[in-house]
Amino acid sequence: MRDPNPEQVLSKPTLTAIIGCLTLLSLTGCGQAARKSADPYDGLPQAILSWHADVEKTAACSGKPTAGGNGCQAFEVGCKIEQPIGPSEAGVTARILAAMSWNAWNAARGDFDPASGGAVFTKTNGNWARRDLSTPVNLTTCATS
Repeated sequence: MRDPNPEQVLSKPTLTAIIGCLTLLSLTGCGQAARKSADPYDGLPQAILSWHADVEKTAACSGKPTAGGNGCQAFEVGCKIEQPIGPSEAGVTARILAAMSWNAWNAARGDFDPASGGAVFTKTNGNWARRDLSTPVNLTTCATS
């Protein structure tokens, strides 16, 4: 009998790892849905990016300092803090208060001014909803005034 091709031979530890992974996948229903449901913050980065995009559409960001430029720049999420979920909030799996800062173009001065905002993100039945805050938020601690 001839020797098998060494590139086709798997070691016993490799075979054991592959079998273990396949068993785990079959137990979790092939992974993707199980991973998402296990992470209460899944999708939060996309919700924050959507908030960023919405801020860029506001009148405060409508000024264009350069051709093709945007009226706001240097977006930075300063803090995120988990908030409690009440017992009567069926379907809510996560609530996060976040604060973001940016620089907004001041056409009168021809320069950028610091700006910031806060929002509460609530995840219900797997979907994130945002409620913008009208009160100031401390960009370091996420404390509201």
